[in-house]
Amino acid sequence: MSGHADSSNRKNRSQAGFTLIEMLIVVAIIAMIAAIAVPQIMTAMQKGRVATTQQAMRSLAQALAEYSLKHAEFPKIGDTASLVPVGDGLINGLIAESSYDKLNAEDSWGRPIYYGSDGINFTLRSYSQNGELDPATGEENPSDPNADIICINGNFQQVPK
Repeated sequence: MSGHADSSNRKNRSQAGFTLIEMLIVVAIIAMIAAIAVPQIMTAMQKGRVATTQQAMRSLAQALAEYSLKHAEFPKIGDTASLVPVGDGLINGLIAESSYDKLNAEDSWGRPIYYGSDGINFTLRSYSQNGELDPATGEENPSDPNADIICINGNFQQVPK
């Protein structure tokens, strides 16, 4: 009889569920997948924010071009070196003078896009991911994700990868 009891005990144990080792293996596999996927997702999100900011800056540059066609100059605010945040006054003026009904004065990180113009040339700049003024690198596509996004006279001079 004792042999019969042992076989039924084994049967119950094998039907009880996963062992601790099996659970640890599953957790380890999930951790490895997460370690690979999370950095890729973060990179994709960063690229999306850069692209969204570029689009906002493109729209501003096009509205500025329309303004300059009517007035023979860009709105003079600051200058091309000392930039000020794009404010409601500039946005409202550009909308009134252009075919745009909405323009965005913020980058995709929720911080202002900066503008400066001497009337002949203009600069648009986003302080990008870190929100701090970073020196221009001179490279069109710097590898630093914190590099500023710089648009001069409607042409992007610097956009982080």
